Amino acid sequence: MEYIEKDGDIIYKNNNNEQTTKMTNYIISQHAAERYVERAWGYTTKTDQVKHANLRSNEIREFINKLCSYGECVFEGKIRNHNHTKIYKNKNWIIVVDPSNNKVVTCYPLLFGVGEDFDIEYSNRLTDKLNKLVLKKTEVENEVNAFKNNYLEIIKNNNTKINEYKKIINELVEQNKGYQTIVDNADSDIRKAEADIYNLVDSMTGKKVI
Repeated sequence: MEYIEKDGDIIYKNNNNEQTTKMTNYIISQHAAERYVERAWGYTTKTDQVKHANLRSNEIREFINKLCSYGECVFEGKIRNHNHTKIYKNKNWIIVVDPSNNKVVTCYPLLFGVGEDFDIEYSNRLTDKLNKLVLKKTEVENEVNAFKNNYLEIIKNNNTKINEYKKIINELVEQNKGYQTIVDNADSDIRKAEADIYNLVDSMTGKKVI
């Protein structure tokens, strides 16, 4: 397999077939650059780490972006209370990216002290396990969402009925107000009938109710 770089993309050629891989263009934070200097080049003092991180910043940026471009994004999402994060893996190297500012936060190789082959193999196993956990999370999310949607539909239907009942209740309340007015006015007829009686009685006894 061979490749050529064109307009920032890597064009892979394999048996006359071409596959384009978009090159990343992340900004390298000072912390990530110093960690790279420490872990890739072996500078252990803070002074040397800062010095080489600044003097060879272009080289570091190119290499870390190639790690991302030729590697695999093994995770993207929020980790606990942290911001949205992307994690790349290339062999046994881990690169942590903050997509909100397009910046590499840190980078480091996974080292277990028993040789590079084991480091890469174990890193691959961790990646496989992570992929399975991410897939499981997706399945759980789908199940939970289906469960929630079922009850949300019931709640929606109940709210529709509640609104219908509220409308009926409001109509009945207005009806009762009208009926109460009729009831109150009916007492005036009784009072008029009583007044007619009093007037007649008073006229018979020499008194007049005006």
